[in-house]
Amino acid sequence: MCTVSTERPDHLPSFPVRRLEPAPGRLLIAAPLLTEDTFKRTVVYLLEHDGAGTVGVVINRPSRTPVGQVLPLWQDVVSEPSVVFGGGPVLVDGALCLGQVGGDEGAGGEVGEDESSVRRLTDGLATVDLDADVALITGMTTQLRIFAGHAGWSAGQLDGELAQGAWFVVPGSAADVFSDEPRTLWSRVLRRQPPPLRLVATYPPDPSLN
Repeated sequence: MCTVSTERPDHLPSFPVRRLEPAPGRLLIAAPLLTEDTFKRTVVYLLEHDGAGTVGVVINRPSRTPVGQVLPLWQDVVSEPSVVFGGGPVLVDGALCLGQVGGDEGAGGEVGEDESSVRRLTDGLATVDLDADVALITGMTTQLRIFAGHAGWSAGQLDGELAQGAWFVVPGSAADVFSDEPRTLWSRVLRRQPPPLRLVATYPPDPSLN
């Protein structure tokens, strides 16, 4: 469960705003009141959301570890910055790869010559088997990003955190997942939202210094 501050500064907009429901392809934006280091100021791209729970990846936490240090064959084919991203606190010793694919295949279908290597999600994204042939994968994808771990919520858990005000749900896109400036993604995503949500982008990281 996320740690949410109970103190709301006067200049923080009063919510609720127009609320979207969680769904694959949407973003969870950590609210300023979410103070837990694991998710503070994170942007989570949702991969799955159903009655069994929710799965997503944090897309704005690049590490200092080059992809080539852990997966040498993939170093030259991943999108910049070519480092492993911290995808979340679940299964941090495992790697999850997302790729952007072309074609007209529907969400949830397989694409490419080897249907076991690339599985379509939404927004033209797919999960990629890192044990597959690199040349095969690069022939089917235009962008690739590798994450260590992912974020997960059991059934009903995310709903509870949304009710606490820990997250904002906003539209997302593949461009967010593969941003070449991931560290500024939190504020940039908020700035493109309609008011009053866009005002949250100006909220200082440390309110005591404001």
